[in-house]
Order: sequence, then structure tokens, then C-alpha cells
Amino acid sequence: GYVYDKLMMTVVFVLMFVGVNLTFFPLHFAGLHG
Repeated sequence: GYVYDKLMMTVVFVLMFVGVNLTFFPLHFAGLHG
């Protein structure tokens, strides 16, 4: 129960973190070179 919930929270956090980076990194990169 507890370990599983902690694992799921970690997985969701990592997926959100990666999703945000994939969304904003191209914009940031374009801003630096634009």
C-alpha cells in the first residue's frame, strides 16, 4: 500500500517533469537563438 503509493507519486512526478521540459525546452531554445 504505502510503498506502491509512493512509487506511483514518483512516477507521476517524473512524467509531469519530463512533459513540462519537453513543452518548454523548445521554446526556451528558440528564445535563445531567435
